[in-house]
Amino acid sequence: METFDFYTMQINWRGEQYPFREVIIADEQFHVLVSVVDLERVLLDVDGTPVDRSAEWVDSRIAYYVDSGECLLLNDKVLQNMIYRQ
Repeated sequence: METFDFYTMQINWRGEQYPFREVIIADEQFHVLVSVVDLERVLLDVDGTPVDRSAEWVDSRIAYYVDSGECLLLNDKVLQNMIYRQ
């Protein structure tokens, strides 16, 4: 079962752990979730279709995927710019 653990900031997907973080969008007073491309690759087929309903549910909660866990260490403003440039 998929779970978002906000204490460890890990998503458990089919026995594997993937990091994520919340990015605060200060101007809008809300947050979005950002995770790693490795998670996106297991959630979506090559054509971008979720592999199943659970994958669709998880993917719908992630606003943006970054190339590596190191990108998750960037400050919110840099991540906001990455998200809204897409």
